[in-house]
Amino acid sequence: MKKLLIPFFILFIILFFSCTSSKTNDTNKNNQNIDSSLIQKNQKKSLKSSSKKSTYEVLKKQILGVWAFKSDLVTDFEIRKDSIYYIDQDKSYKYFLTKDDTLIIYFNGYTTKNLITIKKDNLMMLDSDTNQLMIKNNSISTD
Repeated sequence: MKKLLIPFFILFIILFFSCTSSKTNDTNKNNQNIDSSLIQKNQKKSLKSSSKKSTYEVLKKQILGVWAFKSDLVTDFEIRKDSIYYIDQDKSYKYFLTKDDTLIIYFNGYTTKNLITIKKDNLMMLDSDTNQLMIKNNSISTD
């Protein structure tokens, strides 16, 4: 009888440890899946954030230059790093570009907000009253 119990006991121990090991492996796999999904979500958030930032940085560079009304091509203003120089007034005004593509210009006594978009060398400025289409004049500099 003892000889029969020993093989059953050994079989029981083997089954017990194999089940425990499988559960541990399943738990580790689940943890790895959760970790990888969290990493993927964070990477997507980071890409969206960097994409928004890079779009903003590109726009900041694209608006720099001399601009003219598309209708008459007479140079109207130059957007510099820290100000907008109006050629006909011989004056510069501070501006600020927001991350949602709004150009805020601080004139003496009032402020304007223009939603802007740039495609190639065209600058569309949209405010509450008007739509202005400007064209970039790469051949002129006011410096």
